Amino acid sequence: MLVILWLGLIFGCISGVVLAGCCFMFSRRSAQGLEGWAGAYECGFLTGAVSFDSFGFSYFSLMVLFVIFDLEVSLLLNLPEQGVLFDSFYYYLLFLGVLVGGFLGELCWGYVHWGY
Repeated sequence: MLVILWLGLIFGCISGVVLAGCCFMFSRRSAQGLEGWAGAYECGFLTGAVSFDSFGFSYFSLMVLFVIFDLEVSLLLNLPEQGVLFDSFYYYLLFLGVLVGGFLGELCWGYVHWGY
């Protein structure tokens, strides 16, 4: 068992050195033209472009619905293991009703598009 552990450690060290060497060899580029590539856009925005400070309500509402759907799935998967299935069943149905109502509202208002 100790021999296998040592062989794994040696193999890991050799693999790390080879990987570091490959990264060093492939990353050697000239610094010419690098300033244009690693500019302000690397932070996620263009400094010379027009900035939009508005936040779309449709994006926000879809994000909230995604979080609620995620919560609903976690509650649904945990419901049989709670042991209180019949005590919290009506609350869960109420939660699903609010969720479906919100989704239908998003669908009717045109925030959810099924085609491109």
